[in-house]
Amino acid sequence: MHNKMTINLKKTKEIVFRRPCPLRYNLMPSIDGVALVNDVKSLGFILQQGLSFDLHVTKLLKQYSQRIYLLRLLRRQGLSIDQLNMVLLA
Repeated sequence: MHNKMTINLKKTKEIVFRRPCPLRYNLMPSIDGVALVNDVKSLGFILQQGLSFDLHVTKLLKQYSQRIYLLRLLRRQGLSIDQLNMVLLA
């Protein structure tokens, strides 16, 4: 620790990127207290072990579906297009 930085073990996660079906793994042992995870959210994207975007796309589709449902409900309540745009952009 020559740079005087310490690792916050509560916030630190380990993810190993690999091919979908490797023949064998040669992984170094994990650091004690650091959780090994299959996916992690970083910079707004969900990264998965196999470099797949399934979880990220599923999350986005769920979020967009919820927003469309909300906009339809508000339109039925009589909101104008300008008001719906304000809700969507807020």
